[in-house]
Amino acid sequence: MKKSKERGKMKDVIKQSLSTRPTGRWFGLAVIEPKNILNFGSIARLAVNYGASVLFLVRPRFRYRRAATDTYHAARNLPIVIVDNIPEIPEITKVWFDFSARAVPLPAFRHPKRALYIIGGEDRTLNPPKNAKNIVYVPTVGSLNIAVAVGTILYDRLFKEGVVSDVAR
Repeated sequence: MKKSKERGKMKDVIKQSLSTRPTGRWFGLAVIEPKNILNFGSIARLAVNYGASVLFLVRPRFRYRRAATDTYHAARNLPIVIVDNIPEIPEITKVWFDFSARAVPLPAFRHPKRALYIIGGEDRTLNPPKNAKNIVYVPTVGSLNIAVAVGTILYDRLFKEGVVSDVAR
């Protein structure tokens, strides 16, 4: 019974967030098996600041609550939905962030108009499905903190849309 209520809530959240931007750009985040609530708080704050429509926590390894790093109280401004699997959302392109051989460096990536950015937990490899078409990585010498990677990805999206130059003025 609880699972069906959660699925119904998730569908309502997705439907509502898509209806607020019916022809415009839309993006959400899905973090798979996040481990650290402090990193999650930073990701939630980034999601609000960059204009995400929804944030999915897929099988989080912590009990959800507002983290000290979430100084914006993200749940007041952004639907945060805990799910067992990555949601299937019609008309939304999944973008996977992973260091697989099929991945494209972020500077060369063209962001879809409507995207669900999928990133793995701090200590896990994402392993996108074999049929995944949009796999991207942030080129660095070493690894990035998950929140830093999310911020880099979302900044890149806004920069390439031309939004960053307007905000910086």
